[in-house]
Amino acid sequence: AAWLKKLSGADNADKAAVIDMLGDNKVAAALPALQKLLGSRSADVKSAAVKAVGATGGAAALPALLQTMKTGDAATISDVKNALLIMPGNEVAAQSGAALAAMPAPAQEALLTVLAARKADSRVDDVLPLTASTDAATRSAAIGALKDIATRANLPELFTLLDNAAGDTDISNLQEALIGAGAGSEDVLAQMKKASAGKQSRYLPVLAGIGDAAALQTTVTAFDNGDASTKKAAVAALSAWKNTAAAAALLKIARDKANSAYREEALAGYVSLTRKSGYPADQQLLMLRNAMELAATPALQQKILQGAERCKTLPA
Repeated sequence: AAWLKKLSGADNADKAAVIDMLGDNKVAAALPALQKLLGSRSADVKSAAVKAVGATGGAAALPALLQTMKTGDAATISDVKNALLIMPGNEVAAQSGAALAAMPAPAQEALLTVLAARKADSRVDDVLPLTASTDAATRSAAIGALKDIATRANLPELFTLLDNAAGDTDISNLQEALIGAGAGSEDVLAQMKKASAGKQSRYLPVLAGIGDAAALQTTVTAFDNGDASTKKAAVAALSAWKNTAAAAALLKIARDKANSAYREEALAGYVSLTRKSGYPADQQLLMLRNAMELAATPALQQKILQGAERCKTLPA
């Protein structure tokens, strides 16, 4: 075929252009020749071949692409990852998950991105071991992927990981993972009782994401009875509540003179929940008036005034 002659005789720039054409047109007959070019010494040819093989071969090309990723440099790993992200079919997650353990760390990180994008909950058992990886980037990528693939069956592992996590990003990702996995108030409250006093506040953002009455009462109690760090965490959780149920608690905190150290944060959270509430304009305006009565800083006052302007209902 003419394209085969072109591939064998062209310089690298022309060869890459021909490969792009074959991939764009999904020329199935060219797949064997394209797969051979996955080992090209030319970075441009190899990159074009990865894209073309992914587009042309589909699931049948996965073994070759994964092997190329395993032995490839950073650019090749990225190219294969991008090819997998757009390839249709469930085999992508199945084979990516199966290959994960044997990959070098940079490729593991890339495949974790693929599995997370695919919401591949069936491969969570491939991902969990990498949360203990000695490679920091891989470990964080595995923890980050859990928010997209973990299920209720993984709550024990998620609780253990959250209790032992060190970095703020990992902690935040695990909190999101618990919410996404369907943790309920009872699950979280039971775990909080087991956690050390210094780590109980890690569960407050999870309760905010659950948002039911039991979660709210626990978070309010944490503020009432906690030390300064716990009080700050409780206000942050109430401010990030998934619904408006926490608005009254934030206003109560702000109104109490004993809570002056947390007043501005509580009011800012109250104003934020007001804006997200979807309440009628006149009701939002009443809430903003409550906040304005207590606001002491120009920045917060300006935020409240902007909220009132959005309401399009001015006081008489």
